[in-house]
Amino acid sequence: MDVFRRVWESTGARPVFVLNITDVDDKIIAAAAHNSESPAELARRYEETFWRDLDALNCLRPTIVTRVTEHIESAIIPYIERLVHQNMAYLAPGEGIYFDVRAFDEMMQRMNSRYGKLAPSVQAKDFILENQRNKRTTGESKKDPRDFALWKFRKPDENVHWASPWGEGRPGWHIECSAMIESVSSALNVPFCVHAGGIDLQFPHHTNEIAQAEAYHMRDHWIEHWLHIGHLHIDGLKMSKSLKNFITIEDLLADYPSSTLSSPADDFRLWCLSTSSYRSPVTYSQERIEQAKQKRFELVRFLIDAEAWLRHSVTKRKKWTADDVSLFQLVQTKHARGRDSLLNDLGGALYVDCMLDIAHAGSRYLSECSSAICSHEPLTNVVVVLREMMSLVGFSDSTTKAGQHTGVNEPPRIVGGESALLDELAQFRSAVRALAMKSMKDDLNNIKQNLSALLQSCDELRDRTLPSMGIALIDEKTEEGESKAGKTIPKIWQLCAPTSNRPQEQDTPFQRPLSLDELKTIPLHDFFKVGQYAGHFADFDETGFPTKNKDGSDVSSRLRKKLLKKLEKHANRLGKI
Repeated sequence: MDVFRRVWESTGARPVFVLNITDVDDKIIAAAAHNSESPAELARRYEETFWRDLDALNCLRPTIVTRVTEHIESAIIPYIERLVHQNMAYLAPGEGIYFDVRAFDEMMQRMNSRYGKLAPSVQAKDFILENQRNKRTTGESKKDPRDFALWKFRKPDENVHWASPWGEGRPGWHIECSAMIESVSSALNVPFCVHAGGIDLQFPHHTNEIAQAEAYHMRDHWIEHWLHIGHLHIDGLKMSKSLKNFITIEDLLADYPSSTLSSPADDFRLWCLSTSSYRSPVTYSQERIEQAKQKRFELVRFLIDAEAWLRHSVTKRKKWTADDVSLFQLVQTKHARGRDSLLNDLGGALYVDCMLDIAHAGSRYLSECSSAICSHEPLTNVVVVLREMMSLVGFSDSTTKAGQHTGVNEPPRIVGGESALLDELAQFRSAVRALAMKSMKDDLNNIKQNLSALLQSCDELRDRTLPSMGIALIDEKTEEGESKAGKTIPKIWQLCAPTSNRPQEQDTPFQRPLSLDELKTIPLHDFFKVGQYAGHFADFDETGFPTKNKDGSDVSSRLRKKLLKKLEKHANRLGKI
């Protein structure tokens, strides 16, 4: 929805984005009772978490927020009263007020319409049969199995209720959206053009919303467009709290390296854009997020290199060559094609491909440049267009402004900053020196073993230590850079997408994050031996703190600092600090 809104606004429109928060229902009341808190306290606490996650994902806040409890007396009860007055709803003694689907159908037949516009016929039939079975077992007094509750009478053990003309109780689920939409639409004097939600809401929730609204207005039309989003799947099933196969936004964004080049929110956004269709279910996995991270860094890599070249090169030619014209035309074509794909049913996958094509073309152009034979303008155009495309779909400054100098206090591009890099290099130097000193005293066979250990240390530095800090070493001298004297020198390193700081290996299967209740059962000295850390360390000190990784290597000083923060957080959780 965030991308949809941004694209819509890019056309010059200024839509009013209204978001509904259900802050009272059966599940909220039950959870609040279990936690010994009021439903209002629980709902507000989770709402604050929702806003924090929304901001962390760089999603735009809604224009208006409507909460059910704030509209019950002013909007929902009057809405139900009108339906009752128009014989579109009836009183079920001891239960509440139900919407009368048969009465609605009779009214709609005169307009050549019907109930269940968004409901697939087979699904609707199954729904009716299920409700018929429920009616026989529960003794519900519905006139029709399709009828649904508008107002639920207060149960003896419920403390959450409001007064109404029919008795104390609270609204049914379906009525809240219709009533609050009517309230906002009337107050602002604007129609609602689009109604969105998950694909699971299409029937019966959105179907019932339409029925209520058409009965309220006594006409065969309400909202023109309905946008239904496919579900996230994991381990072959829909991601769901009840199935415990979910990952929270906080967990998704946690443990990423702290660097201007890191942006787990942007990696997630690019992955969402790259899926085949917003309507289709998509399967989440850490592997897919890693793939998206690498794609995003291809964009970032080009911006960094292009900005560096533009800052330091000297232009000696103004007239464009055929290569300059060709690059300009490619950028214009890909830009237009990508934008058309978004305007044509949110084609995000093609949009991402167009951005990558632009970045790759810019990189090829840059690789052939020297200050003597290239102009600034063609490359500047590539950078400007690419930043514009990134910004349109909501990427953060970490991506859109990569390569720009924002000031002396900007975060380091190397994870941990210069001090962390110097620490690692100092440790590497000590290890190399120790092997060299040992080799001076050993025989030939031991020297060979020492040389093997030395090469292993070099590979460790290249393959794990430096990449985790956002630095890639280049063994093959195939890329070139420019020295200040103008002489070509081999390029032996470059910035890269920092690899994860998580202690587990990249190919570790996804593990379900432990809940807060589960975490509270883990003693402090066992924290790094179970849960997400199980099996990832080979040795521990007397307090249970890891000293060796599972491959037998020592825990680095950088990882040690990170684990200490995790341990301190767990100690606070247990009340040990």
